Amino acid sequence: MIRTGAAALSLLWPLPLAAKPLSETLYPAVDCAALHLGRDDAARRLRHLPRDTEDPARAEAFRQAAIRLNGGAVAGVDEAIAAARPAMRLLLESLVLDQDLQSRDLYERLLGTCARFAQGAPEFDALR
Repeated sequence: MIRTGAAALSLLWPLPLAAKPLSETLYPAVDCAALHLGRDDAARRLRHLPRDTEDPARAEAFRQAAIRLNGGAVAGVDEAIAAARPAMRLLLESLVLDQDLQSRDLYERLLGTCARFAQGAPEFDALR
């Protein structure tokens, strides 16, 4: 009886939480890098969106911040940025082409988050 109770209890014991995906662990640096790359991609495709020549440099600074947050390891950082990049391009295209209010709100919030993160990140010293 005690063994059965212990076995049942072990089934109810919480399992260790799965590790968070790298993109969540490195938020907002990964999303901000993808945002600037996606914005650059969208600007190259759309004549309605002026290209900001600083976007690639900002994206690289956010990438470097993500690597720092990842303990100096590059592994997974570029993949996480690449995975988010197409969604960021679509966000900008939806904002520009469809004048979608939800896209504008999301874009402006993410841009604000990125700006606040960049204020305290040493990777942005050269861009200030």
